[in-house]
Amino acid sequence: MKLFTNFSAVIAALLWTSTVLAQDSAGVRLLGKISGFRGHVRAVSVQGAFTYVVAGEPGVRIVVVSDPSDPWEAAWYDSPGYAYGIELSGDYAYVADDELGLRIVDISVHNRPLEVGSVNTPGDAVAIALTDNYAFVADGLSGVRIVDISNPSRPREVGSFNTPGWTRDIAVAGNYAYVADGESGLRILDVSNQGQPREVASLNIPGEAQCIEIYGTFAFVGSDATGLRVVDVSNPERPRAITSLDSFDSVFDIEITGNHGYLATSDGLRVLDVSIPSRLREVGFYDNIENDAVGIAVGNHGVVYIAASSFLGIYDCSVALSTGSGDFNPHPSSFILSPAFPNPFNGMTRMNYSLSRSGLTRLAIYDPAGRLVEELSSPVWRQAGEHSVTWNANGKASGSYVMRLEAGGQVVQQPVVLVK
Repeated sequence: MKLFTNFSAVIAALLWTSTVLAQDSAGVRLLGKISGFRGHVRAVSVQGAFTYVVAGEPGVRIVVVSDPSDPWEAAWYDSPGYAYGIELSGDYAYVADDELGLRIVDISVHNRPLEVGSVNTPGDAVAIALTDNYAFVADGLSGVRIVDISNPSRPREVGSFNTPGWTRDIAVAGNYAYVADGESGLRILDVSNQGQPREVASLNIPGEAQCIEIYGTFAFVGSDATGLRVVDVSNPERPRAITSLDSFDSVFDIEITGNHGYLATSDGLRVLDVSIPSRLREVGFYDNIENDAVGIAVGNHGVVYIAASSFLGIYDCSVALSTGSGDFNPHPSSFILSPAFPNPFNGMTRMNYSLSRSGLTRLAIYDPAGRLVEELSSPVWRQAGEHSVTWNANGKASGSYVMRLEAGGQVVQQPVVLVK
């Protein structure tokens, strides 16, 4: 009888897992899409009933989305090079052309966009952040270029900073610019003097930092192959990673509106409750996207626009936004890991993690050379939910170590430093 019960439990677990894995969406539904764009769709931005789709060599396509189920192309702007990124402000679209820098387009008449100004930059312009009078251009190998746009028809470069990596995205808050700098991670610049920006801090991000968004005193950094990192930047000169979401291969774009974060990833669209940045909670997802979701824009009433390959998809996330605590089963790949605390530590430290489903879990400590130092837990069955593990390092030498957690076929690591 006991054998039969255990066998039944195993079958039930397998059936539950198969059901979850087969599910391609939760809290999100497709409203409509438009495809057939020439080039490769890279980014999207929305303003009222119009969506601006960045599509490489064909430039920017202007799509009417007043009826999300029936979007249609109304006009286009042919960028002279390869359009890669876009930001909107008032009557102007600011386009990152990775061959010819910053292009400024008057969109006051939506079906007749007109370029009114430009600044050629030396690198590969791929993204833009705007303040009242300045455009901060993520310019690839040439770092950050700062352009005075107080007169959009006569923009002029006033400052620059050559970061050590390949600048992919930028966000500006107050007197600081936060740069997703590829393999060199997060770079933070003091831009209070736009003519002489200076770096005040940096932080390693596993993988390559691809995109960044600021939410209050936190920076959300998406990376290639290692998911999402949340960094406390309440003191910009001392950034501190506080949590991560290692549940997909790559995060290509991030938008945060209200208390929700929307991620364009190689796994599709993900929706997070970010009201407590140290405790991210997934509330919705949509996997059934034909290609990598590489660009994202958030409209009104929970409508989200996704740029992917040759099409624009429009999704209703209103159900996800109304999801209460405990009402949602996360994506089967979700694996949320919080850094050890305290860290550095003297004697003992604790790490919290969250599993989306039950399974075998192993936690071990390694030295920087990859040698096993201590196995905190051999493979043991853990239930879905939140867990906490403490490492008592008494007897261990001072220095750097790596906490390695394995669960559900995934592996994540966090550095820890023992100080005596």
